[in-house]
Amino acid sequence: MIWYAIHVKPKCEVKATHYFEKLGVQSFVPLISKPFKKNNKVKHLLKPIINGYVFFKVIKLDFKLINTNPFTKSIVLNYGKPAIIQDEEIQILKDYLTPSTENKSSFQAGMNVRVENGVFAGRDAQIIEHRSDNVILILKDLQIKITLSLANNKLLTA
Repeated sequence: MIWYAIHVKPKCEVKATHYFEKLGVQSFVPLISKPFKKNNKVKHLLKPIINGYVFFKVIKLDFKLINTNPFTKSIVLNYGKPAIIQDEEIQILKDYLTPSTENKSSFQAGMNVRVENGVFAGRDAQIIEHRSDNVILILKDLQIKITLSLANNKLLTA
């Protein structure tokens, strides 16, 4: 199966994805949670990080099937042919949007790790304490103590 990209109507990325899924076509729109304040409460809104595009995966490109989606415009072309997106590129997008540390239970106090994403990406640290889904670290070069959620951040053993 091959991934393709398609232009969608303004603010219709999620609608186009849902329509594709009803047709049995695997689709993906990269979304990120944006906090905003309303009535003195912080709420989160999911917004596409690439406006106007949806990715979909099919065995063979069927324009009749694609054109039945009322929220799409046209397929993305590369030198006059439909642009093919590699599985690895889609997986990188998915990994970026849902960073998570695997083998969370393997982290113990005293271990040296490397932070792979976020503000402290690329920094070496030492684990001070592991509490359920969080770790308390000391960043070696900055000598500061931070707490990271393993559900939202990726750590690798150094």
